[in-house]
Amino acid sequence: LKKPIIGIVDIGAGHRYLPILLNFDGVSKIAMVDPNKSLDWSYRNFKEIIKYPENLFKFNFGIGDKTLKKRYYITKTLTGSTFVDVYKISKKNRIKLNDEYFGKKKSYIQKIYSFKDFIKKYFKHKVDIVKIDVEGFEHKIILSLLKYSRPMLIEVETNLNNEVYPNTFDHVNLILKKKGYKLVTAYSIFKKTKKNKTNSSYDIGNYDNPVSRSNLEQFECIYIKEKSKYSIKDFTILIGYGLSQEAKIIFDKSKIICSKFEKNKINEILNKFF
Repeated sequence: LKKPIIGIVDIGAGHRYLPILLNFDGVSKIAMVDPNKSLDWSYRNFKEIIKYPENLFKFNFGIGDKTLKKRYYITKTLTGSTFVDVYKISKKNRIKLNDEYFGKKKSYIQKIYSFKDFIKKYFKHKVDIVKIDVEGFEHKIILSLLKYSRPMLIEVETNLNNEVYPNTFDHVNLILKKKGYKLVTAYSIFKKTKKNKTNSSYDIGNYDNPVSRSNLEQFECIYIKEKSKYSIKDFTILIGYGLSQEAKIIFDKSKIICSKFEKNKINEILNKFF
């Protein structure tokens, strides 16, 4: 098939890289964005395993709804670092933070760009995929993103029953639905306890015998833009992201704009899954 350039922005890319992005190696421009120093580690390690490292870029700042400077809180476990003052929230709500995870309050002032300013100044590509993992700041980024862009796919980690972070799932889900996005799949993240250390939905028991259920704390959601017609690039994104069921539904409804040759190739790809 054609090789459409897919613009990918991974917001909150510090301390880990996304193996799924290897599926787009060679047909994408990838921006890794994070205000944390751990971005250097994830960028360096990801760069070593991709075949086209010239298509990978790192940006050591935050994304938000406005371009400004904001206090950034560094947690003991770096993946929990956030622009949300969890220490103030916990004190107000009389909640004891997990010291092994959060540690003592430590912060500094960091630069944040609106999504529009970030694209115009640093990443001048059409954005097709956005991944957001920012510990409670996701609704600000979604608002900023949708003011400027309509990517084909948005993956966002949201909070529901977290004791510290506000409920962002309801807000994010409502905004995206209004803008024509469909929630196609999600991954549940449950509260860790002494009895539940493996992300099980049960502390004790199982589906048939639910003695004690785990609290759902986070919801990793994948949304796609609903369209009347989809392009080869859209199809590439769906397959590359593992959304083969959705790709087949779109293909069976003849919603993909393509030539006869491309249609036959798409059929070959789908036949590997179904």
